[in-house]
Amino acid sequence: MCKRRMRGVRVLLLVTVLLVGVGMMGAAQGRQDVVVLTIRGAIDPLTAQYVKRGIQTAVNDGAQCVIMEIDTPGGLDASMREIVKAILAAPLPVVAYVSPSGARAASAGLFIVYACPIAAMAPGTNIGAAHPVSTIGQEIPKTVDDKVVNDAVAYLQALGRQQGHNHQWAEEAIRKSVSIPAEEAVEKGVVNLIAVNLNHLLFQLEGREAKVLQETVVLRTAAANVRRLGMSPQETILHVVVDPTIAYLLLTIGIWGLILEFSAPGISAGGVVGVICLVLFGVSVASLPLNWAGLALIILSVALFILEIYTPTHGLLTAGGVVAFLLGSLMLFSPVTPRAPAAVWPAELFRVSPWLIGVMTALTTGLFILGVGIGIRAQRLRPAVGTERLIGATGVVKSDCTPVGTVQVKGELWSCVAEGEHLTAGDSVRVVGMEGLMLRVRKVESSGNE
Repeated sequence: MCKRRMRGVRVLLLVTVLLVGVGMMGAAQGRQDVVVLTIRGAIDPLTAQYVKRGIQTAVNDGAQCVIMEIDTPGGLDASMREIVKAILAAPLPVVAYVSPSGARAASAGLFIVYACPIAAMAPGTNIGAAHPVSTIGQEIPKTVDDKVVNDAVAYLQALGRQQGHNHQWAEEAIRKSVSIPAEEAVEKGVVNLIAVNLNHLLFQLEGREAKVLQETVVLRTAAANVRRLGMSPQETILHVVVDPTIAYLLLTIGIWGLILEFSAPGISAGGVVGVICLVLFGVSVASLPLNWAGLALIILSVALFILEIYTPTHGLLTAGGVVAFLLGSLMLFSPVTPRAPAAVWPAELFRVSPWLIGVMTALTTGLFILGVGIGIRAQRLRPAVGTERLIGATGVVKSDCTPVGTVQVKGELWSCVAEGEHLTAGDSVRVVGMEGLMLRVRKVESSGNE
């Protein structure tokens, strides 16, 4: 009897353990991580790298979905397409969330939102305005405008049909640069829902279905663990550097360093800082629509500035350098021709403010003039060491110079040869030249030793 009771207790304990284990597994599965990525600023290659890395990390860690918090005015077409491809190929749902209030998903950001199976917006946000423009801020010429616009419309509509967003409105967003607020976006079917914050979004996503690689996935986000994945330090730094204004400042500071280095030869802090800034400029322009003609003009301006230091032309080379620097700055991120305008979406992202260009041109000119002045004064200074320091010094004759004798200059006795009349002991003289170790001296009216 006791054995039966013990056996029953054991069975009961085993069942209890199994039930608890199943419950814990279910709870753990119900609390799968939600990885949150943050997209801020222009869409560039660093943004694409960050998003692809974030999605892959979420997949490797077994997360149930990725949420992308988006606030962007747009960016590079190539980088946007990389992000779209990563979203469409992801084996887990990627949710677009335009937030916080006041944020926007314009131009390239609209395409990223349309690539996601679920899209949400915070109150006070807007989405749209995706008409392609050239990097000089003008509409694309009619000869190429139709091709670019039609391609963009077809691409966005294809994304809309695949992910269930309003593909008809997509054409308005591109052809007419239409932008709408969050409430209207939900009404028109552009996005799925409005969420005040991330917790509100997780609550609304609970039980929602999303199509992923032709399969339907049900989200369980109400009690999910939220894990934010930010950019790495390297990605953060490079994302800041990949900006036309920052790139232009790096180039200008690099030029300043070179000017200081050439005006005062020898390795200095200015030269080191200049080289570092120029290297960072090279890193940044690798991802920007650089106009090589503009860069060539800026390099020419540096050459003219440096030539002015060594071959003064009374300001002619300086004036040429200023003009070349100004024109190069204006052209630096502008295409010479309107070819390939779809490389960039919002033009304002890839232009440097004319005011900043004017200020930096004035500062560069002022710094150069200061550097030239320092260099000229340094060249005019009498050498403080070596025998050349004696030229122009005064002394007193110690033995008659008829025409050769001895003279005391700066406390030292030197052989000398008189220029002009013969000199007698006690005469005051000035050193006017030197041949080997022989001083050439000339009599002066005033007397006194030096």
